[in-house]
Amino acid sequence: MLPAFVEKMVERKMIGEKTGEGFYKRVKSVTGESEILTLDPATLEYRPRKSPKLGSLEAAARNHRRRVSAFAPSTPAKTGSASFCARR
Repeated sequence: MLPAFVEKMVERKMIGEKTGEGFYKRVKSVTGESEILTLDPATLEYRPRKSPKLGSLEAAARNHRRRVSAFAPSTPAKTGSASFCARR
């Protein structure tokens, strides 16, 4: 069973790049450059792409240095294969 908006897409022949429409649609902009539009599933209208705003990822990006430094010290230890290669 498919979501209702996907069934409507199939009815309208919005089934991919070969038909010219699908979840994305490539159009020429005013300047002549190729632009990719995104389908809004609620309206089945195309709109310019926009980056998602994900609060959890934004918080992780702010705190990544602190988290990584707990596992990776700033000066690498002279052990393992790295120290073996350095002695040769």
